[in-house]
Amino acid sequence: MVIGIGTADVAERRGGERTRYFGITTMFQGDGRYLMSDLTREVVLEEYTEALIESLVIALTQVRENNGWQPGDQVRLVCHAYKRLKNCEVDAIKHVVNTLLEAQFDVKFAFLDVSQFHPYFLFAPNQPGEEYGSGRQRRRKGKGFPKRGTALQLDDRRALIQLAGPKEVKHDGHGLPHPLLLELHGDSDFTDLTYLVRQVFHFSHMSWRTFFPATEPITVLYSQRIAHLLGHLNAVSDWRNSIGALGMLRGRRWFL
Repeated sequence: MVIGIGTADVAERRGGERTRYFGITTMFQGDGRYLMSDLTREVVLEEYTEALIESLVIALTQVRENNGWQPGDQVRLVCHAYKRLKNCEVDAIKHVVNTLLEAQFDVKFAFLDVSQFHPYFLFAPNQPGEEYGSGRQRRRKGKGFPKRGTALQLDDRRALIQLAGPKEVKHDGHGLPHPLLLELHGDSDFTDLTYLVRQVFHFSHMSWRTFFPATEPITVLYSQRIAHLLGHLNAVSDWRNSIGALGMLRGRRWFL
C-alpha cells in the first residue's frame, strides 16, 4: 500500500490569513486503484497525525479483509509525503500498524519525502533538445535538459528523478525544470531506493486529469487537490466533508 500526503494553503479571501490544510490519499501499490470514502481527508496541522493514523487503520482493515491476508504474509507500507516526517510521527505509524496487525504479518515500512524544494539541478550537456514549430518558425527546446525518467542516486537514502524533459517543456524560453528530491527516512525498514524511485516514476504516469504524464506522483498530486478543494469548501455554509463519501461521489475521483 502507498499512502500519499499533500498540502495546500487556503485563504477565505485574497490577501486574507492563510490556513494550511493536509490531504491524505491511499493507493494500492500494484495497480494504483484509489481507495475512497473515509480515506479522502483534509485536515489542519493540529489534526494531521491523528487523521493519518485514522486513515491507515481504515485502509489496512479494508485491504486485509478484501485481499484475504494470511498470517505470515509480507506487507509493505510506503508513505509519499510532501515533507520529511518527524520521528514521533514515524514511531506512531509503526506502533499503530503493528498493533492492528497483531504481529501476524511481516510488515516493512518506507517513509519517502518527495520534495520540489532543494538546491539541486540535473544537466545533460549532450542533449540536443527537441525541434518544434513549422517552416521558418522551427525552434529547439530543452537543450541540455535530461530526459524524463533520468535518475541520480546521491547516497544510500537520497536520489533525484527528472519528471520533465525536452519533450515535456512547452517552448525554448522554458527554464530548466527542477528534479524531485526523494529522501528515505532513517527509520525505514524497506530501503531499496532503486525500487522506490521507480515506483514514484510509475505513479507519475497515472493521473486521470490528463493524457500526459505528471511532474509529481499522483500520491502527492491527488492529496494536494483534495486539500485545496476541501479547504475552500469549508468556507461554504452548512458544508459537510462527508458528502464526498455518499451517493454518486462515493468511489469517484471527484477532485479531478
